[in-house]
Amino acid sequence: MQQENTGAQRPQEEEYLFQLAKLEVRIRAMSAQEKEKYADKIAEVQKHLARLTPAQRQAVAGHMARMQGAQAQPPVQAQPPAQGETPAQSQAAATPSEGPMEKQAAAPRPGEWEEEEEEEDVPVKTKKAKKKKRKGPGCLVAVIAVFLVLVAAASFGISWYFNEINGNRGQNSYTATVTIEQGSGPLTIGRALQQQGIIRSAQIFRLYVRQQGVADTLQYGTFELSSAMSYDEIITALQQTQDDRETVRVTFPEGITATQFAARMEEAGLCTADEFLDVANNADFSQFEFWAHRDEDPAQFMKSEGYLFPDTYDFFVGDDVYNMVARIYQEFNTKYLENDLQGKAEAMGFTLTQYVTLASLVQEEAGGAEHQADVAAIFMNRMAEGSPVPRLESNTSSYIQNDNDNNYLNNTVAKVLGGWENIPQEVIDGYDTYSREGLPVGPISNPGLDALLNTTRYAESQYYGNGYYFSHPLEVFAFNQGGMSFHGGLVGALLSGIVAARLTGIPYLTLADLGCIGAPLGLLFGRCANFINGELWGAPTDAPWGVVFGGAAGTMARHPSQLYEALLEGVVIFAALYLLSRRLPPRPRGTFLGLFLVMYGCFRFLVEFVREPDVQLGYLWGGWLTMGQLLSAPLVAVGAGVLVYALVVKKPQQGLPEMQCKE
Repeated sequence: MQQENTGAQRPQEEEYLFQLAKLEVRIRAMSAQEKEKYADKIAEVQKHLARLTPAQRQAVAGHMARMQGAQAQPPVQAQPPAQGETPAQSQAAATPSEGPMEKQAAAPRPGEWEEEEEEEDVPVKTKKAKKKKRKGPGCLVAVIAVFLVLVAAASFGISWYFNEINGNRGQNSYTATVTIEQGSGPLTIGRALQQQGIIRSAQIFRLYVRQQGVADTLQYGTFELSSAMSYDEIITALQQTQDDRETVRVTFPEGITATQFAARMEEAGLCTADEFLDVANNADFSQFEFWAHRDEDPAQFMKSEGYLFPDTYDFFVGDDVYNMVARIYQEFNTKYLENDLQGKAEAMGFTLTQYVTLASLVQEEAGGAEHQADVAAIFMNRMAEGSPVPRLESNTSSYIQNDNDNNYLNNTVAKVLGGWENIPQEVIDGYDTYSREGLPVGPISNPGLDALLNTTRYAESQYYGNGYYFSHPLEVFAFNQGGMSFHGGLVGALLSGIVAARLTGIPYLTLADLGCIGAPLGLLFGRCANFINGELWGAPTDAPWGVVFGGAAGTMARHPSQLYEALLEGVVIFAALYLLSRRLPPRPRGTFLGLFLVMYGCFRFLVEFVREPDVQLGYLWGGWLTMGQLLSAPLVAVGAGVLVYALVVKKPQQGLPEMQCKE
């Protein structure tokens, strides 16, 4: 009976000895600080070791040797027999009286000291330990699933778009008669086509026409069109003029005023100057998108000033004056949409009228395109907050009555009204740049496209800034006055990281590594939100996956750079850091931070090649270097430095204590 009990206890005894061996190996690997912290548990293990017989100690030593992958450790020395005792008596005394397994089972197991981070125990006969299976990378799968959904949605949209413009509309084709009214714009034409079932989307048709730059070539009249026609075929049909009336060509130079426009129309015999100005200033042209964005001030002399686009036009002899004026406004509207003039105005902090007003001043002061950006820079310096010269003081719009000056008040307003004394005081106050701060109440001429675009490039000029921040260096840190959100985010991340490191006792680089692993997910969803909101778009492209964002982005197809960044900054960086974090042993402190900075900086630098440069900065050098690329270079340099530090110093990651005692 005793032999049966002994046989049953042997596997349990071997398990007990194996667990003691694991604990002893763990204790020997502890630092002095850890041994002090777990002194009570260590003492308990020593008590259990002291109770072992020499044979049991030899078995423990064998287990330890196999665990450490080295030669067997010296057997645990047995206590010498007391005086007068025989070895057999000593061995009997070392064996607990209650039976070896009854008390030995009370020994602590490694699982009581550390969380589930090691290996599962297996029977001793395998002499190996199996690693616990880790759960699959669920977050990565979810990210990939979201990305695939976005790709599928984008693919569907692109497929629908190309089927529409190519005439593959999935329906039985038929022919319809469509009447286009005189003066109709692309959107109005598109709605007429959609109403007759020729196309499926008036908005897509308008965007396509704008993108092709053929808006001003579409004719009015009655047309026979088919629902199977592509957009190009429809446009070709609509370009066929159905009027053989005589035309007159009139050229309007850049920078002339509305009254000069009217005079040229009268000289061409198309209408009187008064008729032209009456229609241009008082008629409704709300069919054009720019019309709703104009500012109307009672002090403005000519409501049409600034929006009569200078170009060469062919007008029908005997046509209605409204149609002729609409033809000129339509050209401004085309340039307004194609060049995103509304977005450029808002980027400078202006309304459309203020932007066109500044461009008209630049046109009159600079003349040719060569110095227009410099003139714009000087005006922007004067309008800057805290400027010592807050008035523009431009002779092109001032109280100075000198016929030799190109002065709007003296040379235009006074002549129309019959003399300076007939100009209302509110008009003088509204246009006199020597007495009023900031811009006049309205444009002083009709600027050309060069002046409109060069006005936005003021920051490229050597005259911009006037050393303001060198004389006020502390204002660089005036975050309460606004600025890039990056500044607040960077300061907040640094401060919160320092506070968290102090509170938890975790080294700062370890916290930074952990944060960098999850950060790409935020970047991923942020870039997707940018795409959905139609912001931070890319440069124009002819690629088949180009996207027309509309609004401030204009009607041309652009690179979906938000999705490029979502893929690179979000999916790729997250996948790389996540997979690296699953490898054992853990990478040294700073590895993930350095790798994140290097990858983010490189990806951002590359994507900048297909992004629009900042409207107020443009390209900084060589026609390709942008401010985004310039700011990405330090990220790569700092990231490389951190990565080298991590790989050379090789400080281990140190988080919260890995061994948790269970009560």
